[in-house]
Amino acid sequence: MPTAQVVEQLTAVPGTKRVVMEASDTSFFLARELRSCAVDVVVVDAYKAHRLMEAYQGAKTDQLDATTLAMLLAQGYLDSAVVWVCDDYIHQL
Repeated sequence: MPTAQVVEQLTAVPGTKRVVMEASDTSFFLARELRSCAVDVVVVDAYKAHRLMEAYQGAKTDQLDATTLAMLLAQGYLDSAVVWVCDDYIHQL
């Protein structure tokens, strides 16, 4: 799904929105785009997140990863895995 469609669909959802994603090549761009739409975005170190997820899930699928990441975030277990995401101004430097 193109980034514009993700932003469009999330802005249509009422209420507070919180997104968690693993750090990757595109996650920082996507995080900045979502933050510009008032979405609370948390980017986590993929290695640290997977180490934490191993205790909660046996199998590995994208659906299980997403569910487990959301659960770990809600319970506060991802605090040690959070990665800083610069704003657009810093990114342009």
